[in-house]
Amino acid sequence: MKNKDMRRVARKFWRENWFTIFLSYIAGLLGFVLLTMLFSSLLNPFILFTGDFSLGELRRGIGLSFTGILFALYVFVCIFYFIVLGFSFRKMLLEMSRGEKKVNAAMIFYGFHPNSFPLLGRMLGFSILAFLFSTVISLGQEVIDYFLGEGLIYWSYYGVSFAVLIFFSLFFDMTFFTVWDGEGNSLWQNMKKSVAVMKGQKFSYFRQILYFSLVTSVAGFIAVMWSFILKSPALPIFVLFLYLSIYLLPYMGFVQALIYRKGAGDFSTISSARREANSPEQARDSETASIEQLTTVEASSIEQPTTVETPSTEEPATVETPSTEQPATEEVPST
Repeated sequence: MKNKDMRRVARKFWRENWFTIFLSYIAGLLGFVLLTMLFSSLLNPFILFTGDFSLGELRRGIGLSFTGILFALYVFVCIFYFIVLGFSFRKMLLEMSRGEKKVNAAMIFYGFHPNSFPLLGRMLGFSILAFLFSTVISLGQEVIDYFLGEGLIYWSYYGVSFAVLIFFSLFFDMTFFTVWDGEGNSLWQNMKKSVAVMKGQKFSYFRQILYFSLVTSVAGFIAVMWSFILKSPALPIFVLFLYLSIYLLPYMGFVQALIYRKGAGDFSTISSARREANSPEQARDSETASIEQLTTVEASSIEQPTTVETPSTEEPATVETPSTEQPATEEVPST
């Protein structure tokens, strides 16, 4: 499957499931609000709107104050909550790409289901590895900026670190799906399975990354220009957030799910979805071919009666000949 065909199928999946995805976002947001209300009753009723209080209490948490410890616990629980939601979202997109009809908005909380508890350790482990890897790269960038400034070395390091991040993503981005499919008994086996799935697909996935990066950059540029026109960034940022979260993020997730299924040999619904997602030009070509086929069938049906009528006209002539000769042979002996 080519990259354009894969994106066409992904857009088809998004059109079929966009409302479920939107409802899952609402469900996840409500869960976060309930979690915040729970901790707000213990800390501060305005925990969402008092950034200075939050930072102060987080610093006090290092000094083992009770309020600071509760706020640090709140931060940890929120991070854990969004990590589980992210993994559950990948599971939901994978099942949607397989044509599962039982997928609903509540599946955004599937990571909290008891059946998913054995996988939570791998989810957290992979998230921690990704966080540490990106943190080390960011710290190196800050150190170079502090000692050498934003010179040639700084931007060279920035370009190399960005290339390294893309390089590792080409190997290990499918670990999310291998965990859910139960490939292996440990995180290391899941990562090795991701490498095996991406064999022969790295260049294709790299082109997809470039495509979505370009689309994101263009959308951000349009939002910036729009904010200059309105002289207020509130509305453009809100529209950009809706575009990225509701459309572009699930769209890219479906592409990743299709790449994973192709590498894993799961072609159960990819081919049928590809046929259903044909472009209008291909549909018109198929209609033209069917019309030509009907024309040839009609032509053959018109010619067929002419070949059948030929023996029907000759047959009476052969039958009438003996009937005229037989009376003549009978009259000779009578005379």
